[in-house]
Amino acid sequence: MDLYEHKVLTTSQLTDLHFDSQRVTERRLLKLYQHGVVQRFRPASEVGSYPFHFLLGDLGAQVVAAELAVELKDLKLAKDRLVRIAYSPRLSHLVALNTFFTRLIHRCRQSQDLRVTHWWSEDRVRRRWGQIVLPDALGQLEGAGHRVRFFLELDQGTESPSKLAKKLPGYRQASLVRGAPELLLFCFPDNRREASARKALLPCGITIASTTMDRHSTDPLGDNWLTLGSNKRACLTEIRP
Repeated sequence: MDLYEHKVLTTSQLTDLHFDSQRVTERRLLKLYQHGVVQRFRPASEVGSYPFHFLLGDLGAQVVAAELAVELKDLKLAKDRLVRIAYSPRLSHLVALNTFFTRLIHRCRQSQDLRVTHWWSEDRVRRRWGQIVLPDALGQLEGAGHRVRFFLELDQGTESPSKLAKKLPGYRQASLVRGAPELLLFCFPDNRREASARKALLPCGITIASTTMDRHSTDPLGDNWLTLGSNKRACLTEIRP
């Protein structure tokens, strides 16, 4: 189901989600690949090589259809999905987005006190919120007396800070809708980008916090998040709307 919902996951991401050892993950994925449950590819690289990236194979699609009690055609999976994903200009963004959540889920598995109860893909969250805002994902973290629900904007430095700021009125409108997340999280590629972009972010009726991907990946439950107007980073569960 993960590959159906989130399109493509690397070996490391699948280890974070379901296994305790990458070696075990590799053995399991090899068997699934040999039986046509998954497909795999390595993106082209001028230096070194990327890890295997996995997506649903034909047999895997049949399993998902049976699990959802729908016809295979209702999944609307393109027959050439491997080529589409492997050569998509948005592949790096999709992989980074999935890394954000798989690292968080892995850390929650270690803590045992918290768990990710919602991880909505870009497609799913935009079907629900797309008339108001276009976030990259929606997540929810629960446990130990906490519940944190958030929109995620994962930035790779391709948009100007002013373009990021233009998204904020939509989030102000979204904050008025019942059931809307209490937080808007921005994850930036590095400290310089974060500092530059934060200058353009203004209060918009929903609490805004930012971090960098390195901080988040190292320890997703660490003191990573900097809210607007604050100079002290806090854990995700400590941010108050």
